[in-house]
Amino acid sequence: MTHNHALDLELSAALLKRNDFAYFGLIGSKTKRVKFEHRLRDRGVDAAQLQRMRCPMGLSEVKGKLPVEIAISIAGEIIATYNAHFGQHTASAEPIAQLLPASRRSQAI
Repeated sequence: MTHNHALDLELSAALLKRNDFAYFGLIGSKTKRVKFEHRLRDRGVDAAQLQRMRCPMGLSEVKGKLPVEIAISIAGEIIATYNAHFGQHTASAEPIAQLLPASRRSQAI
């Protein structure tokens, strides 16, 4: 989200509390996830909410650490998430449909 871990934690807590997102991911390591999970649990975030947080985000099959590799890995995960939810008629499908051009949105919701 940002280069500031404290701000990322505040934003993560706010997003998880609202619970109105279709996809939420953090760039970071497995260590960052463990630290965030601990701190978010201390703030009352339950395990089910924490499981919706993608961290580290990106496809696990892409092992590269170069910025371009990370970007492609994250884009791939977002596309896979979108494709998995395309056409579902649920409350969570509507925000994903907003990723589509306006001409195709009616097909997704």
